[in-house]
Amino acid sequence: MCDVYAGAKQGEVELRRVVVKIFADNLAFWNLRAAQGYWRVAQFSWQAAYFFSGRCALRRGLWRVAPSIQN
Repeated sequence: MCDVYAGAKQGEVELRRVVVKIFADNLAFWNLRAAQGYWRVAQFSWQAAYFFSGRCALRRGLWRVAPSIQN
């Protein structure tokens, strides 16, 4: 048995193994998606979502209003 699991109960050991397996499966999935070029699409969609929400939307509104205030 690995030293990482020293002193752990059997149920805890199994749970850790399951969590590690799920993490490894997810990592393999996202590595595959990155190899297929997904990150470029994800980055664009995140920027688009950020652009249309929150502070960025407020800044765009202020930028549009600011020229009319200066006149």
